[in-house]
Amino acid sequence: SSLLAFLLEHGPYLLDSTGNLTYNDFSWNQYANVLYLESPTGVGFSYSTDGSNRFTDDNSTAILNMKALEEFMTRVHPQYATRDFYLTGESYAGVYIPYLSRAILNHTRIGQFSNTNFKGITMGNAAVDNFSGSIAAAVQLYSLGMIPEKHGALIFDLWNLVTKEEKDVLDDDKWDVFYEIFSNSSGKLSEDARYDVPLECNLEEDETKWHITKSSTSVECRVENLTETYLNRDDVQIALHVRTEDRSEVHWKLTSLPVFYLYHKTEDTIPVYREIIDSAQPGFRILFFTGDMDLVCPPLQVAFGARRIAKQNGMSDVTTTAEWRYLGDFGGARTTYQAKNSGVIMDVITVRGAGHLVPTSQPDRAFQIINNFISTEVEMVEYSRTIPRQ
Repeated sequence: SSLLAFLLEHGPYLLDSTGNLTYNDFSWNQYANVLYLESPTGVGFSYSTDGSNRFTDDNSTAILNMKALEEFMTRVHPQYATRDFYLTGESYAGVYIPYLSRAILNHTRIGQFSNTNFKGITMGNAAVDNFSGSIAAAVQLYSLGMIPEKHGALIFDLWNLVTKEEKDVLDDDKWDVFYEIFSNSSGKLSEDARYDVPLECNLEEDETKWHITKSSTSVECRVENLTETYLNRDDVQIALHVRTEDRSEVHWKLTSLPVFYLYHKTEDTIPVYREIIDSAQPGFRILFFTGDMDLVCPPLQVAFGARRIAKQNGMSDVTTTAEWRYLGDFGGARTTYQAKNSGVIMDVITVRGAGHLVPTSQPDRAFQIINNFISTEVEMVEYSRTIPRQ
């Protein structure tokens, strides 16, 4: 549900650790209008009137979302029909966003999507590449000292095969050894810490867990409980107009297990990018930004996925500055690719000290990144430019 991002990441008001709303100094609507979509059908407050669209796949979800955007821009708020717009999301949005982008570009070309000012897409800690899988996470764990040094040779041998896209040549015995090592190490982290390594949410002492820095009272430790409690309050649902005469009983949940188990997921989105890059208008931009403390979609996995996109689409590495800065300090690494024919720019940046939810763990840095991305008119975005709060 995108309402997680609305209430805990970059909406105008955020839930604090007590479940109350507080003003967000780094809200993303300070320089842009932001529309949050509940998707796919059955997640959050979204629903199907006849049940036919509840269990679906990424193609049909993209078409539904495209139709929702068209309806919003042409009938509900026609003042947006000619304005520049961008798509953004995080995690599995690394699949949703390219599929939706392809649908918009294809339907714009045949006159079935009205707004022709589609300018770019940005994804945080995106599920962009399943090929490197747990190996990228193992490299991350090893670099953090959570896998013993003696296993380094096996891990980097595997990573070398991944970068050559020859992962399948490793024999089964070595795979078994690797997965045992990886499972033993990642199992020492709580589920929450896999999304943000410094985060430790266990309220009881447990010697099998890693205890590092962040407090268990952090909002990040109570993501689902906070949002579910708030969005199921009677006064909140009435104010949001989600209750109707036909739907007097409404229950919001962050995720839907039936949708999760029956939804047909895409294994590899990289081929979709060829259609996007070939059909996008000049000046179109793609941005991957990744918190460097995430093990679910680790930065190495995202960077490798982006490199595969570049390689398969004839994009050249045009990086001029291999870093970006926040208030003068190192903010993270940066790589920039550009397509030869269409001129599409693709940036890949890391965010130092951020977890899976970058706007939650590093809201000021996320604010600077997103506003530079949408406001820069020249080819190369200057992510180090300070953005004043309004």
